[in-house]
Amino acid sequence: QSTAVQWTVASGGNGHWYRAIVVPAGINWESARDSARTIGGDMVSLETPTEQEFCFEKFSRTSAPEAWTYQGSPLIFGPWIGGYQLPGSTEPSGGWYWLSGQPFDPTRPPGCCNNACEGSAEEDRLHLYYNTTDGVSETTWNDLPSVVTCGNQIISFVIEYSADCNADGIVDYGQILSGELIDANSNGIPDICEVDPCPGDISGNGAVDGVDLSVLLGVW
Repeated sequence: QSTAVQWTVASGGNGHWYRAIVVPAGINWESARDSARTIGGDMVSLETPTEQEFCFEKFSRTSAPEAWTYQGSPLIFGPWIGGYQLPGSTEPSGGWYWLSGQPFDPTRPPGCCNNACEGSAEEDRLHLYYNTTDGVSETTWNDLPSVVTCGNQIISFVIEYSADCNADGIVDYGQILSGELIDANSNGIPDICEVDPCPGDISGNGAVDGVDLSVLLGVW
């Protein structure tokens, strides 16, 4: 796992934290997103050119080499990111969205998209990419199917932490790292934000009533 990095407000960023998670055996896009959400974040949405530049630098093949998988000279597949194409969209570059809900043009930066993985029209997920043979000599992104059929499966994904559950204007993940907020179960969510709002509701029906009493008496 790469060390989490913050795109600080002082440097023109949004205050969010970013981190690459490596799964050596490989992981598909959907499983990567599920994993990201279980630890308090989501796969990264690169909504602006400046955010793209930040993540391209921090999670490049040289900055985070453990997150990249070699495909054959000089093609390398990098981490999954949170871009996806809606089913039935015009191929190959229509209908792309970030997980944040914002639509975007995947052809900027250049290099995407081409459905070139064995000609599959199912290339509807985005990952970081490096390939000098097509004129792209730096980190960019590319389309692939969630389960890669034209090379090694992607082995990593980039998480973006943006939640501020206590509404103090600071991203929770940074406060967990600093020890300011406790996360005893290491799920990326501060414990103060996981307090059961109705601890007597044994049945889970949203109220403390006779049903809960019956359950309690039955156990007793």
